[in-house]
Formats: sequence, C-alpha cells, structure tokens
Amino acid sequence: MTGDLATFEGHGIKFVYPVSWPVSEEGNDETVTITVNSKGCSFFSVVVMDPPQDPEDVIEQIVETYREIYPEMDEYPLFTPSAAPGMHAARELDFVCLDLVTTVSLHAFRTGERTLLTLVQGPDKELEEISPLLEAIAKSVQADDGMTQEPTLEDA
Repeated sequence: MTGDLATFEGHGIKFVYPVSWPVSEEGNDETVTITVNSKGCSFFSVVVMDPPQDPEDVIEQIVETYREIYPEMDEYPLFTPSAAPGMHAARELDFVCLDLVTTVSLHAFRTGERTLLTLVQGPDKELEEISPLLEAIAKSVQADDGMTQEPTLEDA
C-alpha cells in the first residue's frame, strides 16, 4: 500500500488505510464495527467481537443475512490457512444490486481474546481498480495480541 496512510488503533486492533478515506465506528460493549469508505461505493469493515465467537458461525450468520436480501446470491469458499483449523473461516459472495455485480469478501478469525470479521464489498467495475488497496487494508489488520488475518503483515 502506498501513498499517504493513516493508522486506526483502538478496540484491541490496528490497521492502515488511505488518509483521505473516511472512517466511522459504531457498536456496543460486545461488538464494534469500524468502516473505511472509499471515494466510490466500495468499503472495508472490521467487526471486533468480544467475547470471541466461532468464526464459521460468524460467517454463516453474515451469509444468511445477505441471502435474505439477495436470494439469487452466489457463494464461494475462500482459502483459509491450514495452520489454524477452526480459527479462520472465509467466503466470497456475488450478487446483483442496482444492475451492478457486487462482490463481498468475508474473513472471520479468532485471536486469543476476540473474533474479528473483515468485510470488503464493492461493485465489480470499481473493485477492478481498488480491490488490491482494499485487500491490503484487510491484510493489515492486527490484533493487540499479535494475531493477523494473514501469515505475515509485510505482504500488505
């Protein structure tokens, strides 16, 4: 990731994002959602769940919510690291919204103290250009106990 970057730090996590993209937070004592919006329709969100929840259950709940809104949605499995069975779940969803194909990439993983869900969503035409940036934001997420979504933070 290049350009002017900012670091979000709070709720037991940190990640980097483009300084010109707005960040918002909402939540309660057990769940906080931090969202970074691109200049278009695409966005990145991370949900911090404390106490921790089963990553597969979290993904299934999110997929079911999307399926209620978009019954014609397609769902695909995504790679999960074999080094942490039961600690990471992931899916990709595709659906049509306002005549645009939209893709959602979901990753839920458990750290020592919490479960984190990262979500990248946007229309495919826009994602063609900014998907690498959104994925780099997602890969930069790090819990204060050192756990990351990816094996190394340097790949972001």
